[in-house]
Amino acid sequence: MKKTTSKSLFNIVWIIAVYFVLFYGLIQVYSRFVYPTSGWFEDNPIAFIVFNDIIQMPLLFFIMLKVRKVHIFKEAGFTKLGMPQVVTIVSIGLLMGWFTDLLFSLSWIKVHFPQFEEILAYLNDGSSVLVFLAFLLYGNIYKEMLFRGMIFKELRRLSPLTAAIIIQGILYGGLFFSFDIPLTVYGFLGAVVFALLYVRYRSIWAPILAQYACQGSQYVFRRSETHVADPNMQYLFLAITGIAIIALLIVIFNKHRGLQANAIGKEGAA
Repeated sequence: MKKTTSKSLFNIVWIIAVYFVLFYGLIQVYSRFVYPTSGWFEDNPIAFIVFNDIIQMPLLFFIMLKVRKVHIFKEAGFTKLGMPQVVTIVSIGLLMGWFTDLLFSLSWIKVHFPQFEEILAYLNDGSSVLVFLAFLLYGNIYKEMLFRGMIFKELRRLSPLTAAIIIQGILYGGLFFSFDIPLTVYGFLGAVVFALLYVRYRSIWAPILAQYACQGSQYVFRRSETHVADPNMQYLFLAITGIAIIALLIVIFNKHRGLQANAIGKEGAA
Protein backbone atom coordinates (compact mmCIF):
# COMPACT_ATOMS: atom_id res chain seq x y z
CA MET A 1 0.00 0.00 0.00
CA LYS A 2 2.79 2.42 0.93
CA LYS A 3 4.63 1.59 -2.28
CA THR A 4 1.51 2.28 -4.36
CA THR A 5 0.88 5.55 -2.51
CA SER A 6 4.46 6.70 -2.98
CA LYS A 7 4.34 5.81 -6.67
CA SER A 8 1.10 7.74 -7.24
CA LEU A 9 2.41 10.79 -5.37
CA PHE A 10 5.61 10.68 -7.38
CA ASN A 11 3.66 10.38 -10.63
CA ILE A 12 1.52 13.44 -9.80
CA VAL A 13 4.51 15.58 -8.83
CA TRP A 14 6.44 14.32 -11.84
CA ILE A 15 3.61 15.10 -14.30
CA ILE A 16 3.13 18.63 -12.92
CA ALA A 17 6.89 19.30 -12.88
CA VAL A 18 7.36 18.16 -16.48
CA TYR A 19 4.33 20.21 -17.54
CA PHE A 20 5.76 23.40 -16.05
CA VAL A 21 9.29 22.81 -17.34
CA LEU A 22 7.89 22.45 -20.84
CA PHE A 23 5.46 25.34 -20.35
CA TYR A 24 8.06 27.88 -19.23
CA GLY A 25 10.54 26.63 -21.81
CA LEU A 26 7.98 27.15 -24.56
CA ILE A 27 7.19 30.65 -23.23
CA GLN A 28 10.84 31.55 -23.82
CA VAL A 29 10.87 30.02 -27.30
CA TYR A 30 7.61 31.72 -28.26
CA SER A 31 8.47 35.17 -26.89
CA ARG A 32 12.00 35.25 -28.34
CA PHE A 33 11.73 33.43 -31.66
CA VAL A 34 8.07 33.15 -32.70
CA TYR A 35 6.13 36.19 -31.48
CA PRO A 36 8.51 38.83 -32.99
CA THR A 37 8.27 37.34 -36.49
CA SER A 38 4.79 38.63 -37.33
CA GLY A 39 2.11 41.03 -36.13
CA TRP A 40 -0.33 38.14 -36.58
CA PHE A 41 0.69 36.76 -33.19
CA GLU A 42 -0.13 40.07 -31.51
CA ASP A 43 -3.54 40.04 -33.20
CA ASN A 44 -4.21 36.50 -31.92
CA PRO A 45 -3.37 36.52 -28.19
CA ILE A 46 -4.36 32.88 -27.56
CA ALA A 47 -1.99 31.73 -30.31
CA PHE A 48 0.55 30.97 -27.59
CA ILE A 49 -1.86 28.56 -25.89
CA VAL A 50 -2.33 26.75 -29.21
CA PHE A 51 1.44 26.79 -29.82
CA ASN A 52 2.06 25.40 -26.33
CA ASP A 53 -0.56 22.65 -26.60
CA ILE A 54 0.49 21.49 -30.08
CA ILE A 55 4.12 21.09 -29.02
CA GLN A 56 3.69 20.12 -25.38
CA MET A 57 1.12 17.35 -25.74
CA PRO A 58 3.22 14.99 -27.91
CA LEU A 59 6.37 15.85 -25.93
CA LEU A 60 4.77 15.11 -22.56
CA PHE A 61 3.14 11.92 -23.79
CA PHE A 62 6.40 10.75 -25.40
CA ILE A 63 8.25 11.38 -22.12
CA MET A 64 5.53 9.54 -20.18
CA LEU A 65 5.75 6.57 -22.55
CA LYS A 66 9.53 6.33 -22.56
CA VAL A 67 10.32 7.26 -18.95
CA ARG A 68 7.23 6.12 -17.03
CA LYS A 69 6.09 3.41 -19.50
CA VAL A 70 2.57 4.85 -19.44
CA HIS A 71 0.45 5.03 -22.60
CA ILE A 72 -1.68 8.08 -21.89
CA PHE A 73 -4.24 7.52 -24.64
CA LYS A 74 -5.04 4.09 -23.20
CA GLU A 75 -4.99 5.36 -19.61
CA ALA A 76 -7.37 8.26 -20.31
CA GLY A 77 -10.04 5.99 -21.77
CA PHE A 78 -11.44 7.16 -25.11
CA THR A 79 -14.55 5.04 -24.66
CA LYS A 80 -17.32 5.53 -27.20
CA LEU A 81 -20.41 7.37 -25.97
CA GLY A 82 -23.99 6.82 -27.11
CA MET A 83 -26.07 9.64 -28.58
CA PRO A 84 -28.28 10.07 -25.45
CA GLN A 85 -25.12 10.41 -23.37
CA VAL A 86 -23.65 12.96 -25.79
CA VAL A 87 -26.87 15.01 -25.69
CA THR A 88 -26.85 15.03 -21.88
CA ILE A 89 -23.17 15.98 -21.66
CA VAL A 90 -23.49 18.75 -24.24
CA SER A 91 -26.60 20.06 -22.47
CA ILE A 92 -24.66 20.32 -19.21
CA GLY A 93 -21.80 22.07 -21.01
CA LEU A 94 -24.14 24.57 -22.67
CA LEU A 95 -25.78 25.32 -19.32
CA MET A 96 -22.34 25.86 -17.79
CA GLY A 97 -21.44 28.27 -20.58
CA TRP A 98 -24.64 30.25 -20.12
CA PHE A 99 -24.23 30.23 -16.33
CA THR A 100 -20.71 31.66 -16.74
CA ASP A 101 -21.89 34.36 -19.13
CA LEU A 102 -24.69 35.36 -16.75
CA LEU A 103 -22.43 35.36 -13.69
CA PHE A 104 -19.69 37.43 -15.30
CA SER A 105 -22.28 39.91 -16.63
CA LEU A 106 -23.40 40.90 -13.12
CA SER A 107 -22.44 44.51 -12.42
CA TRP A 108 -20.96 43.80 -8.98
CA ILE A 109 -18.85 40.98 -10.41
CA LYS A 110 -17.47 43.35 -13.05
CA VAL A 111 -16.65 45.97 -10.41
CA HIS A 112 -15.13 43.78 -7.70
CA PHE A 113 -13.64 40.97 -9.79
CA PRO A 114 -12.39 42.51 -13.06
CA GLN A 115 -10.15 39.48 -13.68
CA PHE A 116 -13.21 37.54 -14.87
CA GLU A 117 -13.84 40.04 -17.66
CA GLU A 118 -10.13 40.09 -18.47
CA ILE A 119 -9.90 36.31 -18.87
CA LEU A 120 -13.06 36.17 -21.00
CA ALA A 121 -11.78 39.00 -23.20
CA TYR A 122 -8.40 37.30 -23.58
CA LEU A 123 -9.89 33.96 -24.57
CA ASN A 124 -12.77 35.12 -26.75
CA ASP A 125 -12.41 38.65 -28.08
CA GLY A 126 -9.09 39.09 -29.84
CA SER A 127 -8.20 35.98 -31.80
CA SER A 128 -9.55 34.79 -35.14
CA VAL A 129 -12.22 32.10 -35.34
CA LEU A 130 -9.72 29.52 -36.65
CA VAL A 131 -7.28 30.16 -33.79
CA PHE A 132 -10.11 29.90 -31.28
CA LEU A 133 -11.27 26.61 -32.84
CA ALA A 134 -7.73 25.22 -32.56
CA PHE A 135 -7.63 26.31 -28.92
CA LEU A 136 -11.08 24.83 -28.27
CA LEU A 137 -10.83 21.51 -30.13
CA TYR A 138 -7.19 20.56 -29.63
CA GLY A 139 -6.45 22.32 -26.36
CA ASN A 140 -9.32 20.74 -24.45
CA ILE A 141 -8.29 17.24 -25.51
CA TYR A 142 -4.86 17.90 -24.04
CA LYS A 143 -6.21 19.63 -20.93
CA GLU A 144 -8.64 16.83 -20.13
CA MET A 145 -6.12 14.07 -20.75
CA LEU A 146 -3.65 15.86 -18.48
CA PHE A 147 -5.99 16.57 -15.57
CA ARG A 148 -8.71 13.93 -15.72
CA GLY A 149 -6.81 11.25 -17.64
CA MET A 150 -3.55 11.46 -15.67
CA ILE A 151 -3.63 13.53 -12.48
CA PHE A 152 -7.18 12.64 -11.41
CA LYS A 153 -6.63 8.93 -12.02
CA GLU A 154 -3.51 9.00 -9.85
CA LEU A 155 -5.42 10.86 -7.12
CA ARG A 156 -8.11 8.17 -7.16
CA ARG A 157 -5.45 5.60 -6.33
CA LEU A 158 -4.39 7.74 -3.38
CA SER A 159 -7.65 8.87 -1.84
CA PRO A 160 -11.43 8.39 -1.73
CA LEU A 161 -13.36 9.60 -4.76
CA THR A 162 -14.69 12.77 -3.10
CA ALA A 163 -11.22 13.82 -1.95
CA ALA A 164 -9.77 13.09 -5.40
CA ILE A 165 -12.41 15.27 -7.07
CA ILE A 166 -11.77 18.15 -4.64
CA ILE A 167 -7.97 17.97 -4.94
CA GLN A 168 -7.95 17.81 -8.74
CA GLY A 169 -10.34 20.78 -8.77
CA ILE A 170 -7.97 22.84 -6.62
CA LEU A 171 -5.00 21.85 -8.79
CA TYR A 172 -6.89 22.59 -11.99
CA GLY A 173 -8.12 26.00 -10.87
CA GLY A 174 -4.86 26.95 -9.21
CA LEU A 175 -2.43 25.86 -11.90
CA PHE A 176 -4.38 27.36 -14.79
CA PHE A 177 -5.17 30.63 -13.01
CA SER A 178 -1.97 31.08 -10.96
CA PHE A 179 -3.94 30.62 -7.72
CA ASP A 180 -5.80 33.89 -8.17
CA ILE A 181 -8.52 33.13 -5.62
CA PRO A 182 -11.70 34.14 -7.53
CA LEU A 183 -10.47 32.54 -10.78
CA THR A 184 -9.29 29.45 -8.91
CA VAL A 185 -12.75 29.04 -7.35
CA TYR A 186 -14.30 29.38 -10.80
CA GLY A 187 -11.88 26.82 -12.25
CA PHE A 188 -12.45 24.51 -9.28
CA LEU A 189 -16.23 24.43 -9.79
CA GLY A 190 -15.87 23.64 -13.47
CA ALA A 191 -13.28 20.96 -12.77
CA VAL A 192 -15.62 19.27 -10.28
CA VAL A 193 -18.34 18.98 -12.93
CA PHE A 194 -15.88 17.69 -15.54
CA ALA A 195 -14.53 15.11 -13.09
CA LEU A 196 -18.05 13.95 -12.21
CA LEU A 197 -18.81 13.44 -15.90
CA TYR A 198 -15.57 11.49 -16.30
CA VAL A 199 -16.47 9.29 -13.34
CA ARG A 200 -20.04 8.74 -14.48
CA TYR A 201 -19.33 7.85 -18.12
CA ARG A 202 -15.81 6.40 -17.72
CA SER A 203 -14.73 8.11 -20.90
CA ILE A 204 -12.45 11.10 -21.38
CA TRP A 205 -14.80 12.16 -24.18
CA ALA A 206 -17.36 13.20 -21.53
CA PRO A 207 -15.40 16.14 -20.05
CA ILE A 208 -13.96 16.99 -23.47
CA LEU A 209 -17.44 17.38 -24.98
CA ALA A 210 -18.60 19.36 -21.95
CA GLN A 211 -15.63 21.70 -22.37
CA TYR A 212 -16.44 22.13 -26.06
CA ALA A 213 -20.04 23.07 -25.28
CA CYS A 214 -19.15 25.31 -22.34
CA GLN A 215 -16.35 27.31 -23.93
CA GLY A 216 -17.98 27.29 -27.36
CA SER A 217 -21.19 28.80 -26.01
CA GLN A 218 -19.22 31.43 -24.08
CA TYR A 219 -17.52 32.40 -27.33
CA VAL A 220 -20.87 32.71 -29.14
CA PHE A 221 -22.31 34.85 -26.34
CA ARG A 222 -19.28 37.15 -26.37
CA ARG A 223 -18.98 37.55 -30.13
CA SER A 224 -22.71 37.94 -30.75
CA GLU A 225 -23.08 40.27 -27.74
CA THR A 226 -26.12 38.25 -26.71
CA HIS A 227 -26.48 38.92 -23.01
CA VAL A 228 -29.29 39.19 -20.49
CA ALA A 229 -29.14 42.85 -19.46
CA ASP A 230 -31.87 43.12 -16.84
CA PRO A 231 -30.39 42.39 -13.36
CA ASN A 232 -33.52 40.63 -12.10
CA MET A 233 -33.58 38.36 -15.14
CA GLN A 234 -29.86 37.69 -14.74
CA TYR A 235 -30.41 36.35 -11.22
CA LEU A 236 -33.46 34.38 -12.35
CA PHE A 237 -31.62 32.67 -15.19
CA LEU A 238 -28.57 32.12 -12.97
CA ALA A 239 -30.78 30.22 -10.55
CA ILE A 240 -32.43 28.26 -13.37
CA THR A 241 -29.16 27.26 -15.05
CA GLY A 242 -27.47 26.42 -11.74
CA ILE A 243 -30.38 24.24 -10.62
CA ALA A 244 -30.58 22.61 -14.05
CA ILE A 245 -26.87 21.65 -13.98
CA ILE A 246 -27.18 20.12 -10.51
CA ALA A 247 -30.44 18.37 -11.43
CA LEU A 248 -28.93 16.81 -14.56
CA LEU A 249 -25.93 15.56 -12.59
CA ILE A 250 -28.23 14.03 -9.96
CA VAL A 251 -30.36 12.38 -12.65
CA ILE A 252 -27.44 10.78 -14.50
CA PHE A 253 -25.90 9.44 -11.28
CA ASN A 254 -29.22 8.11 -9.99
CA LYS A 255 -29.80 6.44 -13.34
CA HIS A 256 -26.33 4.92 -13.12
CA ARG A 257 -27.04 3.54 -9.63
CA GLY A 258 -30.34 2.12 -10.89
CA LEU A 259 -28.61 0.32 -13.75
CA GLN A 260 -26.01 -1.07 -11.35
CA ALA A 261 -28.72 -2.28 -8.96
CA ASN A 262 -30.58 -4.00 -11.83
CA ALA A 263 -27.40 -5.68 -12.99
CA ILE A 264 -26.65 -6.95 -9.48
CA GLY A 265 -30.24 -8.19 -9.16
CA LYS A 266 -30.01 -10.12 -12.41
CA GLU A 267 -26.70 -11.67 -11.36
CA GLY A 268 -28.25 -12.73 -8.04
CA ALA A 269 -31.26 -14.26 -9.79
CA ALA A 270 -29.00 -16.16 -12.15
